[in-house]
This record gives sequence, structure tokens and C-alpha cells, in this order.
Amino acid sequence: MRDKELSAPESVVGQSDDHGAETGLINAFGMYWRRDKVAWKTTPKILGAQSGGTSVDFGAQIGIYLLYDGARAVYVGRATARPLGARLREHTADRLDGRWDRFSWFGVRQVSETGDLQALPASVYTTDVLIVTMEALLIEGLEPPRTVKAATISGPLSSCRSRTPTCRRPLRCESSMRD
Repeated sequence: MRDKELSAPESVVGQSDDHGAETGLINAFGMYWRRDKVAWKTTPKILGAQSGGTSVDFGAQIGIYLLYDGARAVYVGRATARPLGARLREHTADRLDGRWDRFSWFGVRQVSETGDLQALPASVYTTDVLIVTMEALLIEGLEPPRTVKAATISGPLSSCRSRTPTCRRPLRCESSMRD
């Protein structure tokens, strides 16, 4: 049976190449970054680094994020019209202020070799790509103890030294905001 294709909304688009079924929609992500290491100014910088050490500001990334109080997820949100930095900043002054100390994020914008977030390409996704992405997000975000992560790690959310044609997996980005 042929997959039904779904058009992505303009504000949430991913890669437009034929590797989507392998990698899902996620092109970069960060896990359990500390809230107190971000300078919450008008345009916060969410500073991280690619595996190769290139510095990246993920404040303009779009995708989804989780807020944690300790190890417990307390909120799931999306950053689309307002990017990641703006959305997280809003939560420092809303009903969630004081209820979270860490955050994880999953972004759809690719990162260039120079550490810049790339423009969003127009894309069409198959149902398989959407399901692979949703599964990977749930596994990474919730870390269920009975789910074998090996299959997902070699696919959608693996870390990778560089974004070369032979290495199409998303970047696992480390926070450059020191603990």
C-alpha cells in the first residue's frame, strides 16, 4: 500500500531530500539543558555545540521542547511561529515560572558546517516519516525503561560528527552553557 503524503505547514518543515524515512524530521536536538545557564534577555541565546565543536545558537530553532522539574517532564510545547528561544523565555514569566529547571529540544532546522541554522525548505512528508519522528521523540524525551533504544539511536536521533552527505543523521548537540 502506498503511503499517503501529508503537506507540512509552512512553519514546521524539515529536510526535503530522500533521507527523511531514515532520519525523520529532526535535524538537531539537545537533552536536559539547564535553565539557569541561559541569559534570558529579549532574544535569548540557546548556545550549544555540534559534535565537532562548532558553536551554534539554537535560539532561532523551531520544533518541540520539553520542560523538566528535576527528572520529571512537566510541559511539552512547540516552537513554530515563535522560535525556541522566545518560547522558552515566555515560560520564565508565565504560570510555569519556577516549575522547571531543565529543558530538552528537538529541532527541524538543519545546522550548517559553520554553525548557522539553515532556512526551512518546503517539504512533503510520508506517514512513515511522521511516525518515525514521533516514536524517536517519545523515546528520547521519556526514556521508557522497557523500550530498546538501539534501533532508534542508529536512526533518527543519532549523534554525528559532521553533516556530510555520508552522515545524514541529526546532530546531537551539547550545551555550551557549562554546569
